[in-house]
Order: sequence, then C-alpha cells, then structure tokens
Amino acid sequence: MPIRFSFLSAPWPARWRVLAVLALYAAYLPLSGYTVNQFRFDAAEYWELSLKFTQSGGFSLLAFDTPLRGYLGPLLVLPARLLCHFTGWSMLTGARVLGAGWAAILFGVAVPQLWAQATGRALSGGRWLVLLGLTLIFWRDYFNFTLSDVPALALLLLGLAALSRRGWGWAAVAGLMLAAAINIRPIYLASAPGMLW
Repeated sequence: MPIRFSFLSAPWPARWRVLAVLALYAAYLPLSGYTVNQFRFDAAEYWELSLKFTQSGGFSLLAFDTPLRGYLGPLLVLPARLLCHFTGWSMLTGARVLGAGWAAILFGVAVPQLWAQATGRALSGGRWLVLLGLTLIFWRDYFNFTLSDVPALALLLLGLAALSRRGWGWAAVAGLMLAAAINIRPIYLASAPGMLW
C-alpha cells in the first residue's frame, strides 16, 4: 500500500507557510557567510536613509529631505534600525531579521495568494515547498541586506491579490499597495495600467 503524504497535496494555511519561511531563513541567514563589512552600496544607503526621519531629535515624516527617493522604503527599514539600537545588534543582524520577515510575507503570503488568484486553485503544499526551495537557491543571499526590491514586489503582489476580492474596500487596499510599491520602486508605475484593467 503506497504511503500518502496528504500534507504535500493539500494547500497549507498561510500561518504554516509564514512560519516555515521564517524558520528556513532564520536558520540560513546567520550561516550565509556575510559580514558587516559587506553591508555597502544600496543596502547601506537605505540603512542610512532611515535616519532622516529622526534627524531633528524626534521622529517626523517631514524630516525626510531626499527628494529623489521615496520615503516608504527607508521608513520600512526603521523598525530594524530601532531593534539594533535597543539590542546592540549589528546592522547586518537587523537586516537579516527584516529580510526574513519580508521573505515570509513574499513567499508565505503574496506569491501563494497571487497563484490562487491566477489559477483559481490554491497552491498545494508540495508545490509550495518546491517554490520555496527554488527561492532559497536563487534569492537566499538577497535577504541579508536592506534593499527595496522585495518589499516593493511583495506589496505589489499583495495589491494584485487584493483585487481578486470584491468590494470597494479591497479596491482601496489594492490601490494603497500599488501606491506603496511605486513609492518604493517607481518602475512599478508600469504595472498601474494592468491593475486598473
């Protein structure tokens, strides 16, 4: 009699997927071999841009004075920066905590939601595990750094998933997600006609 793995054929609840991604990236990222000295270029720039909100001694959205950057990307880095401030952790550790959270949102919620919307059926546990394995192979080191690509992509995909629900409230959520994605990565303005359609 063949062994049946029903957990592979049935869709997993979102909370299981999120916990699986968090566990996977929490185990991998500290072993990835990156050091604080490798936290440079765009990653370091986003880390430093998050300080703009507190340059007047307190927190203010109006204190952000970099007109060529959207404010939402650096604002989303601020919790990791505060975590490092209060715990004494390095910026690389803060970026890893933030990266594991974004990986969980993208691979545990946004991609499976978009799959269900596009195909009309939920992603099975086995297929989702294959997807998770492929993302670990191709994107694993990305989550060591505070870059804008994954947050913008996750928000865009969540906005697309919100469009599959009926009602003006969900349309407003989709619009807010699209606006957030565009504020972080202006190239996503190209997705606006598709979302409106």
